[in-house]
Amino acid sequence: YTSLFGESQKVEIIHPLNKAIELLKPLADKNNFQIIIINNPENIYIKGVDEILYYCFYNLIENSIKYSDKKNGHLKISLFENEEKVTIQLADNGPGIKPEYREDIFRRFYRISKGRNSKGGSGLGLSIVRDSIRFHKGKIRCIDNEYDGEGICFELCFPKINKK
Repeated sequence: YTSLFGESQKVEIIHPLNKAIELLKPLADKNNFQIIIINNPENIYIKGVDEILYYCFYNLIENSIKYSDKKNGHLKISLFENEEKVTIQLADNGPGIKPEYREDIFRRFYRISKGRNSKGGSGLGLSIVRDSIRFHKGKIRCIDNEYDGEGICFELCFPKINKK
């Protein structure tokens, strides 16, 4: 990655996230889909590559919009930090992902069902996202959406670095 995007640097995590949200707002508006930032603290830094992080957020947000099965779909985004890590949760109220598929979705070319295939895509996006998160020494997992009781939540965890 570094040969393409340069060396890892101190990145304020909200910047690539806001960039992805801004660029996907027209698609969200077209689909009557809301992107809601629940907790948006500033000055949360990780060591990483801004452009790669942007791609990760873009892919996850676009998937939430693209696969939404609601007339009024939404994605709730929360950021948390503690002494050691930064956690970002992206929770939507879409069709969800059955627990037995939650690891498989990160495999290259994996598609859940033929119905979802009509939305386009190659089945590579989440695999690339997972590898990109790992490049940043982070983890991603697919868990139940505790905000709405339906849909899915992608939780990303990264090692935190000092603000200084």
